[in-house]
Amino acid sequence: MKDDDPDADMVILDDAGNGFRSQEQYWPLALLEGGKKPIVIYKMSLPLAEGKLWDHVRKNHADRLVVVISADDLRASGVNISRCLSWRELQRILSGRWLPIQRFCLCELR
Repeated sequence: MKDDDPDADMVILDDAGNGFRSQEQYWPLALLEGGKKPIVIYKMSLPLAEGKLWDHVRKNHADRLVVVISADDLRASGVNISRCLSWRELQRILSGRWLPIQRFCLCELR
């Protein structure tokens, strides 16, 4: 990666399910350098919460991790989210215990 800063304060990952998650040589150095703790914004696509990248980020950066998942990808993975919910109701469901997030190993990130 050109101009990859190992001391970056923030890393934004757009994992489009195209093989990036399994190719460590392409991951940002700030994720791989020992002792570095950047804020990580991880836009995840199907299959959810799988692969070497997810395992690494969850293990090493969980305390500074923001995961972005589309509602359609959650639905495709079996999460029952209605298309007719208000933002307030959706927030209550996603932040509560109704969402089977243990299935995706996201429960450790709460």
